[in-house]
Amino acid sequence: MAIIVGGVGSLIGSVLGGLIIGIASGITAAFFPVAQEVVIYVIMAVVLVLRPRGLLGQEGLFE
Repeated sequence: MAIIVGGVGSLIGSVLGGLIIGIASGITAAFFPVAQEVVIYVIMAVVLVLRPRGLLGQEGLFE
């Protein structure tokens, strides 16, 4: 999930995606443990709708 959120082919993006998912999952687990797994997929869906290549993915990398 972290690679997809950060952008395939971007090492910095993958690290950023992992941090975002980890922090969001940890905060969700502290306050609403039932939704801990759902938050990961919601973040991925929002990022892919707004930026289909990921947060730091390059445009035209795999075309």
